[in-house]
Amino acid sequence: MDLSIVLVSFNTRETTRRCLETIFRETRDVDFEVIVVDNDSRDGSAEMIAAAFPAVRLIRNDRNAGFGAAQNLGLGAARGEFLLVMNSDVFFVGNAARQMVDLMRQGPAEVGAVGPEILNPDGTWAPSARRAVQPGPILVLKGINRHFPFRVSLPEDVMRRRAGVLLFRWHDNYQPRETTREADWVDGMCVLFRRAALEESGLFDERYFFDYEIVDLSVRLRRRGWRIVFDRRASVVHEVHSSRSRNPRILVETHRSELLFYADYAPQNYRLLIRTFRVLVGIKKVLLNLGLGGVKGSRQAAERRMIYDRILALSREMSSPATVPKPKIPSLPPLPKEIA
Repeated sequence: MDLSIVLVSFNTRETTRRCLETIFRETRDVDFEVIVVDNDSRDGSAEMIAAAFPAVRLIRNDRNAGFGAAQNLGLGAARGEFLLVMNSDVFFVGNAARQMVDLMRQGPAEVGAVGPEILNPDGTWAPSARRAVQPGPILVLKGINRHFPFRVSLPEDVMRRRAGVLLFRWHDNYQPRETTREADWVDGMCVLFRRAALEESGLFDERYFFDYEIVDLSVRLRRRGWRIVFDRRASVVHEVHSSRSRNPRILVETHRSELLFYADYAPQNYRLLIRTFRVLVGIKKVLLNLGLGGVKGSRQAAERRMIYDRILALSREMSSPATVPKPKIPSLPPLPKEIA
């Protein structure tokens, strides 16, 4: 089999339906299978997939295991020469799957992963080829932007024309929109892997519930000599954060994942991250207590307060790289002999 398409769903029934419709409608001239791992959705996602898409190999997880662990379940069952990891809120444009397979086959043998161009629903470009380890000042800016988004006070065109001149050397959101270039990593919402690369590097580290799992895997690939390429000749559309918005736990897990990654790959910046988390979350709590937290109603305020308390508790539990749990990286099972 040429291609296995593996996607994870969690309470995104209608979005997942549209994703699967575009896969089966647009994908041609390539022998492929689709595997969906449902992370214990409570909105009927699994039942919809089973009824409307009988060709899909559905794996029902008994818990919400996060993106990486769920993808590992699907990848372990995959039979393709190439393995396409996807979010359930990504829609194919044209024959994107075949285009990515062709790019991989026609490119150098040492290319282990290819990421397509990511488009927003309105057709604008969403940067997706990035660098892994960021310098300290950029980490602080990212933390500020996470809690106090720049887009609220600074128009996008100002950010790109003014700040972009200063930031493009460190932050790939401000890189030119080139056709093809290498990257430290490409966004895990849609990335094609060569099976041999994952056999060598292992699958996703299951410590990561959400965010940074693709960065960690990409670093491991590159350390083994595999190249990661962004190529605009294939395009997909991303419906922004359809699952993230339904799960308030994500903000906590994003902080946890960033700490896991920097403990492993840039421990010199770890304490700066911890201090940044504590300061920013402390400010958010003060604003919330003053009624300036941008929330509506006491229930939402209580939920926000609980999230901020969890982030602060996390910064105490993982106070140094020595307190970070060890990696949990499963191997990609070999193909059965009759397939290989």
